[in-house]
Amino acid sequence: MVERKRVRKIPSDEIQGEGSWVVVARITVGEIRVKQKAGRKKGADIFGLTMDILKTHVLEWNWVDDDGEPLPQPKDDPDVIDQLVEFETVFLANHITGSEADAKN
Repeated sequence: MVERKRVRKIPSDEIQGEGSWVVVARITVGEIRVKQKAGRKKGADIFGLTMDILKTHVLEWNWVDDDGEPLPQPKDDPDVIDQLVEFETVFLANHITGSEADAKN
């Protein structure tokens, strides 16, 4: 059966430990174009644009903070993305934009 796999549940064991996962929606070509256009403007905040993408494309997770307490669900509190560390945001960004290896799964 044909099935579009834009929304995916991805294991994140290497980021948050065994059994962790995150649900992300892949970015569309149209969304990329809008962000690229915004990024070309003088003084554009590329980092802010990237964070906006994460806040709208990370849907669910079972991630925890430094104390092992569950983080709020991003769909309920998008600003929780601001609590992440660099390698966590890179992991999410890579899965939102997708990769050739990921596309094969």
